[in-house]
Amino acid sequence: MSYYYGVRPDEALTSRVLYEGASAANVEVGVRADYSPSKKHSLFVDLGTTRLGKGIKDSPLVG
Repeated sequence: MSYYYGVRPDEALTSRVLYEGASAANVEVGVRADYSPSKKHSLFVDLGTTRLGKGIKDSPLVG
């Protein structure tokens, strides 16, 4: 987790504090609808959302 969301000591600034990420689990949910007005045409609509885990949400890189 620290590779993507952590801040190493040599990368830390006053606006970007040192952070060692912890493991996290994200929750994702979505729905998809499709409509075919004819044999050769299709319309798809995808809606989704993701809730980031605490180890990611607390990172100073994820503001």
